[in-house]
Parts: sequence; structure tokens; C-alpha cells
Amino acid sequence: MIGALSDKGVRVPGGFATTSYGFRLFLNNNKIQFIDTSQISIEEITSIILAQTGLKRHD
Repeated sequence: MIGALSDKGVRVPGGFATTSYGFRLFLNNNKIQFIDTSQISIEEITSIILAQTGLKRHD
């Protein structure tokens, strides 16, 4: 998923990794609704995360 995000313009630091617990904690602490990735594309996931966090895509 990190490679797919990088390909779409989302900056991911080299060597970045997280646990599923850490990811859920991040989502919860930032009041981001969980995304069922089996039902939508990586582009849609990226758009949702960026919209929910107020971040902007770097092209």
C-alpha cells in the first residue's frame, strides 16, 4: 500500500512502517472513519484520507 500511495503523490518516508494497532490508533485519534479497502480503489482511499485529515496531495 505504501508503494501505491507514493505512486499517487502521497509522500511516504523511506523505511516507514506501522503496525495495524498503530494505524487504528492514528485513525481513532484523528477521528478518521475506518475505510474498508476491499471495496474501493487506492485512489479513493487516498482521496478520503486527504479529505478527512485536511492534507493536500503533492503532485
